[in-house]
Amino acid sequence: MDIFAQVTNWGRGVELSITDGEYSASPFTMEKIDPAVILKPSCTLTIPQAQKLIDNLWDCGLRPSEGSGSAGSLKATQNHLADMQRLVFDGK
Repeated sequence: MDIFAQVTNWGRGVELSITDGEYSASPFTMEKIDPAVILKPSCTLTIPQAQKLIDNLWDCGLRPSEGSGSAGSLKATQNHLADMQRLVFDGK
Protein backbone atom coordinates (compact mmCIF):
# COMPACT_ATOMS: atom_id res chain seq x y z
CA MET A 1 0.00 0.00 0.00
CA ASP A 2 1.25 3.48 -0.84
CA ILE A 3 0.03 6.83 0.43
CA PHE A 4 0.77 9.90 -1.62
CA ALA A 5 0.48 13.48 -0.33
CA GLN A 6 0.10 16.47 -2.61
CA VAL A 7 -0.48 20.16 -1.90
CA THR A 8 -3.93 21.20 -3.10
CA ASN A 9 -6.29 24.16 -3.11
CA TRP A 10 -3.48 26.65 -3.79
CA GLY A 11 -1.51 25.59 -0.72
CA ARG A 12 -4.47 25.59 1.66
CA GLY A 13 -4.58 21.82 2.10
CA VAL A 14 -2.96 18.47 1.51
CA GLU A 15 -4.61 15.75 -0.56
CA LEU A 16 -3.90 12.12 0.36
CA SER A 17 -4.28 9.23 -2.08
CA ILE A 18 -4.07 5.62 -0.89
CA THR A 19 -3.46 2.79 -3.36
CA ASP A 20 -1.98 -0.67 -3.57
CA GLY A 21 -1.39 -0.32 -7.31
CA GLU A 22 -4.59 -2.15 -8.21
CA TYR A 23 -7.14 -0.56 -5.87
CA SER A 24 -7.59 2.97 -4.56
CA ALA A 25 -9.17 3.89 -1.22
CA SER A 26 -12.43 5.84 -1.32
CA PRO A 27 -12.78 9.08 0.63
CA PHE A 28 -13.27 8.56 4.36
CA THR A 29 -16.77 8.87 5.77
CA MET A 30 -17.35 10.59 9.11
CA GLU A 31 -19.85 8.79 11.33
CA LYS A 32 -21.44 9.94 14.58
CA ILE A 33 -19.99 8.02 17.51
CA ASP A 34 -20.91 7.28 21.07
CA PRO A 35 -18.30 9.05 23.29
CA ALA A 36 -18.08 5.88 25.44
CA VAL A 37 -17.07 3.67 22.50
CA ILE A 38 -13.40 2.92 21.85
CA LEU A 39 -12.51 4.27 18.41
CA LYS A 40 -11.41 1.93 15.63
CA PRO A 41 -8.46 3.18 13.56
CA SER A 42 -9.40 4.70 10.20
CA CYS A 43 -6.37 2.93 8.73
CA THR A 44 -3.15 1.30 9.91
CA LEU A 45 0.26 1.89 8.34
CA THR A 46 3.43 -0.15 8.54
CA ILE A 47 6.50 1.77 9.68
CA PRO A 48 7.87 2.03 6.10
CA GLN A 49 4.47 3.28 4.87
CA ALA A 50 4.31 5.85 7.68
CA GLN A 51 7.86 6.98 6.86
CA LYS A 52 6.91 7.41 3.20
CA LEU A 53 3.89 9.49 4.25
CA ILE A 54 6.07 11.71 6.45
CA ASP A 55 8.54 12.13 3.57
CA ASN A 56 5.67 13.04 1.21
CA LEU A 57 4.31 15.58 3.71
CA TRP A 58 7.83 17.06 4.05
CA ASP A 59 7.93 17.37 0.23
CA CYS A 60 4.61 19.27 0.50
CA GLY A 61 6.36 21.81 2.75
CA LEU A 62 5.04 20.59 6.11
CA ARG A 63 7.45 20.48 9.05
CA PRO A 64 7.12 19.25 12.64
CA SER A 65 5.85 21.81 15.13
CA GLU A 66 8.59 23.42 17.21
CA GLY A 67 9.42 21.89 20.53
CA SER A 68 10.06 18.27 19.68
CA GLY A 69 11.64 16.29 16.89
CA SER A 70 14.66 17.14 14.82
CA ALA A 71 13.23 20.32 13.26
CA GLY A 72 12.25 21.78 16.66
CA SER A 73 15.58 20.77 18.19
CA LEU A 74 17.50 22.23 15.26
CA LYS A 75 15.68 25.56 15.59
CA ALA A 76 16.48 25.72 19.31
CA THR A 77 20.14 24.93 18.58
CA GLN A 78 20.28 27.61 15.87
CA ASN A 79 18.82 30.19 18.26
CA HIS A 80 21.30 29.22 20.98
CA LEU A 81 24.22 29.44 18.53
CA ALA A 82 23.09 32.89 17.38
CA ASP A 83 22.90 34.03 21.03
CA MET A 84 26.41 32.70 21.75
CA GLN A 85 27.83 34.36 18.63
CA ARG A 86 26.32 37.69 19.70
CA LEU A 87 27.85 37.33 23.18
CA VAL A 88 31.30 36.39 21.89
CA PHE A 89 31.61 38.69 18.90
CA ASP A 90 29.38 41.64 19.77
CA GLY A 91 29.70 41.60 23.56
CA LYS A 92 25.90 42.02 23.89
